[in-house]
Amino acid sequence: MLKSKTMFKTILVAGAITAGLAMASPDAMAAKAAKPASANKPSIQQVEQNAETAGYKSMAKIAKVLKGASMTDVLESKTLRKKFGGKLIPILGSVVKTFDKSVAQRPELVPFFTGARNHYLAIMAVLGDKSALARLTALAQSPQPFQNLLGRMYVQEYQWLTHQKDAAAQQKIMNQLAAIAKKHPMNEDIFQLLMTMRHIGPANHQLSHQAKEIMLKVLRSPSAQQYQQEMAMKTAQSSHLNHHAVFKGVLLASGKPFSTASLKGHVILVDSWATWCPPCRASIPHVEKLYSQLHKKGFDVIGLSVNRHPKKLETFLAQHKKMTWPQMYDVNNPGNMAAAQAYGITAIPTQFIIDRQGVLRYIVVGLNPQQVTADVKKLLAK
Repeated sequence: MLKSKTMFKTILVAGAITAGLAMASPDAMAAKAAKPASANKPSIQQVEQNAETAGYKSMAKIAKVLKGASMTDVLESKTLRKKFGGKLIPILGSVVKTFDKSVAQRPELVPFFTGARNHYLAIMAVLGDKSALARLTALAQSPQPFQNLLGRMYVQEYQWLTHQKDAAAQQKIMNQLAAIAKKHPMNEDIFQLLMTMRHIGPANHQLSHQAKEIMLKVLRSPSAQQYQQEMAMKTAQSSHLNHHAVFKGVLLASGKPFSTASLKGHVILVDSWATWCPPCRASIPHVEKLYSQLHKKGFDVIGLSVNRHPKKLETFLAQHKKMTWPQMYDVNNPGNMAAAQAYGITAIPTQFIIDRQGVLRYIVVGLNPQQVTADVKKLLAK
């Protein structure tokens, strides 16, 4: 699966851009993968690997130059751009050359690498590279529609980052991108560009909000749809935080109804997981340790499996004898879909931590055992 564009953008604005999905549709990827390499032509996988390697090397070099600062810091500070620009431009330029070589070797990769390359060119231009800006400007005037569109978009990225305190100028840029988004709702580059603009250099909160609204309400690309699902999840979950929460279901072992309300007076970890989920499996030893250490102090764990196949869940539990806490799972209605929808579970593991009074105090999404441990101990100490 092609990862390059998202990876490179994440490198450049570490901590500011959320990595999205692959840039290609499944059909496009299948067609691309079906073309074998000729004797004198590297395979698509080889080209992607070379680009990815170049990206990681540039990331290491950038980190060495910045010595603790981030690219976000540099892009938001004229002083830092002046200080580091001369050293960063050659590093970024070397990756641009890799992109150019990649599409020369495999022209079918043009749609997948052009946006990432133009993003690098825009950053180089912000850092003071006039030749990079000239190249972007030329692309924005190209008679070829695809090149023209991406050229215009990344010229706007350059303009956004060089007008960080000019709300009027940024509003014009936002309006232009909103029009492009309506015309090209499936374009991944617009989503990535708006994500950048939302987090780096908006002149005011209103502009950041406008970027978010376009991503939520206009765009329909795979990354945009993933982002929309994540935001819906956060909204659903935030509505439950600091309110009484009751998880109801059927116990796998007995088939009897169960409710977390029966454990009032205990600190409860409701662990949403699945046997096929690697991060979920990785969290199990941490939950086992926490349960064995703290159960006698009033700590309980309740499993909430989203497995679709009861037999696989039963087999897994039979092989993991230390998972002695109850599992809510109805074999006649597998997946715990009602609870998943009610509590906005679209990613696993998601762990809900309820205090002794039955109030949901913390939600931890993803593998973060240190955070779970800290939150549980904090509630037990009260």
